[in-house]
Amino acid sequence: MYMGYGYGYGAGAGVTAVLVIIALIAAIIVAVMGYKKYAIDPTEERMNINDRSTWGPFLRFDTLLIDKIVKALYIFNALFVAFVYIAVLIGSLFNGFGAFLATLIFGGLACLVIELLVRVFHESIMLAVIVARNTSDIKRMMGANGSGSGSLPSPATLQPGPVPPAPAPSSTYPEPPTSPIPPGIS
Repeated sequence: MYMGYGYGYGAGAGVTAVLVIIALIAAIIVAVMGYKKYAIDPTEERMNINDRSTWGPFLRFDTLLIDKIVKALYIFNALFVAFVYIAVLIGSLFNGFGAFLATLIFGGLACLVIELLVRVFHESIMLAVIVARNTSDIKRMMGANGSGSGSLPSPATLQPGPVPPAPAPSSTYPEPPTSPIPPGIS
């Protein structure tokens, strides 16, 4: 029996390959739309090529772009993994019900594990970005305290606070008992 192009196992692989390409394009489109809708902070100042006042913070690395890039990549990667799982699931229909059922169960578990690993990977990158941003904010706040140097003030310039006076000795304490046995007990 002749198995030409488009029949048998070749059809499932061909369909899966086409669906993976469609999944890639769909993940890019949905990631851009999702980033614009959910990940952009409306209160954040944006970099504008025509406005030269925004160039300074950008060139001094006062504003970080990597957190925006990591957020966009996370959205894309999460969507791409989910869309590829759906593409492989549809492609497994051409290999019979048993292959479809196995792909549904084991592919679903693999998809969940991969999604979790993608999330952990992007969170670890974002953790380093958040630490860098917080350090930069602390440095900027220290520079705004009037010294302008961005460093901690020297101990010589710090004024000590008022010291409370020591308590005066008092004779209101009761006298200790002279006998270790209380009176009336023999």
